[in-house]
Amino acid sequence: MAYKPKVLKSLKSPGFFMNTRKGTLYQLTNHNSEPLNLNHLIVSQSDFLHCEKLFEVLKEQNKSFKSFIGFSKEEEPKKCIYLSPIDYYKPQQTMEATAKADTVKLYTTRGGYFEVSDDQYYKISKMINPDIIVSLTEIPTGKGKKSHKRSVEKTIGFLDKAISIFRPKSNGNSDQNENHLDKSTLIFGSIEGGQFDEQRKECVQKTLERDIDGVVLHGTESAETIEEKARQIALTMECLGEHKDSLYTVYSSKGTIQDILLGVSNGIDYFEVDYPNQLAHAHQALNLDFDNKNYVDTQSLFSEDILNELKTKQPKTFNMTEYDKHKESLIGFTDGCQCYACQNHTQAYVAHLIKCKELTGTILITIHNVHQYNILFQQLQEAAENQKLSNYISWFIKTNLI
Repeated sequence: MAYKPKVLKSLKSPGFFMNTRKGTLYQLTNHNSEPLNLNHLIVSQSDFLHCEKLFEVLKEQNKSFKSFIGFSKEEEPKKCIYLSPIDYYKPQQTMEATAKADTVKLYTTRGGYFEVSDDQYYKISKMINPDIIVSLTEIPTGKGKKSHKRSVEKTIGFLDKAISIFRPKSNGNSDQNENHLDKSTLIFGSIEGGQFDEQRKECVQKTLERDIDGVVLHGTESAETIEEKARQIALTMECLGEHKDSLYTVYSSKGTIQDILLGVSNGIDYFEVDYPNQLAHAHQALNLDFDNKNYVDTQSLFSEDILNELKTKQPKTFNMTEYDKHKESLIGFTDGCQCYACQNHTQAYVAHLIKCKELTGTILITIHNVHQYNILFQQLQEAAENQKLSNYISWFIKTNLI
C-alpha cells in the first residue's frame, strides 16, 4: 500500500466520534449542543434502511442527508458523518450472522432484525453520502474459530463491495488511486478476528492490500478479560506496522474511559464514543479532576500496572438518583467545570429533576459528561504533542479512577 496523507484535518489525534440516536445527539438539540463543538458524529446505517424513497425525494430537491437530520447550510461543511454498521446504544446486539456470503441481519428499533445484502446496505449508504464509511462487517454468532474465519472472509468481501461502489474506477489496488485528496467519502476497513490471532492477522493483511483510508478495530468487546482485549488491540496495531503512519486507526467500542486509556496507550488515533450518553441515561455525572499542571512529573506506569488499574477501578462519578446526598448541594457537578450545566445549575436542582423524572435532568448530565470528554481529549492531545502521553495516562489513572 502506498503512503497517503491524513486528510481528516478537522479532527485532532487522539480524538473521538460521538454516537447519535438516528442522527441526533442523545437528548440534545443542535442549539444546546453547539457549545460542545461536536462535529464528528456516528450515524448507524441500520436506522435508515427504510428511507430509500425519502432519500430519492431529497436528491430530487437537491437536499443533503445533513440537512435532513437538522443541520443548516452554514453548519453542514463543519459536520463529519461517520457511517457505521455497529451501534453500541441499541438494546440488542447490532447484527446477527447469516449463512449467506453477501448478507447479515441488522437490528433496527423499527422491528427487530432484517436480513440485508451488501448491495442494499451500500446503496443506502451511497444515498446518505457520508464523509466516512466503515465497511460492513459480521459479528460472529459463535465463539469458535470457524465462526471468526467466516466473519473475516465476509468482512473482506464487504470491503471489496464498498470499494467497487464508492471507488468505481479502482479495482481495490491502492496504487491505482491518484485522486486521494478529492475523495468525497473515506473508506475505513473493518478488522475482525476476535481472539484468534491467525484470523485477525489475515484480516489486517487483506485489508491493507486494498484502497482504504483507515481501519476500525472490531471484535474486542467479546473479550472476557481486559488483558485479552489489550492483547487483541496490540496485535492489530503490530500487524499494521508502518501503515499506522498513513492510515486512520479507530477503536470501535462504547468508548469508556478505560477503552480510551487502553487504546491511546497502544497508539490508536480515534475512538467511537457513546459512554457519556450511557452514563447520563443511568443518571451518572462524571466527576473528573483536570488540574493537570504537574502531570509531567508523574512517573509512567508499566503496561501491566495500567491494565491492573483499568481492570479494578472506575472513573469518579456522582449518582444523581441519590437525592439525599445532593439535595442541599448548591454547586455544579464538578468544581471549576465550565460546561453549561455546571455554570447555570446545581447538583441539588439536577437531583430534584431526576427525582421528579424530568427529562431536563438527563439533558444537563449529558451536556456535562460530553464536556468532560472534550476536556479529556484536549489534554490527551496536548500530552501527545509534548510527547508525554504515558505520563498523562499514569497521572489520570491515579487522579480520576477509584
